[in-house]
Amino acid sequence: MVIITTLLQFYNVMLPTVSAVTSSDVTVHKQSIALLRDHKLSLLDQYLPEDVAGDGNCLFQAVSVACTVARRCTRI
Repeated sequence: MVIITTLLQFYNVMLPTVSAVTSSDVTVHKQSIALLRDHKLSLLDQYLPEDVAGDGNCLFQAVSVACTVARRCTRI
């Protein structure tokens, strides 16, 4: 964590603030919810698995959603 903080300060950037997301804000990935309920229910208290299209761009979409709560930032 110290390295990340140092890099953020060096480049003079800030991460976006964390905002609470509800199931009405996103399309939840039902299979992930079922898997988490069976194996690690406590993760559902903090995280909500969102469904992203498996179109070859899913990694960038997932990072965009995690950082900005929107997929609009994935176009290159």
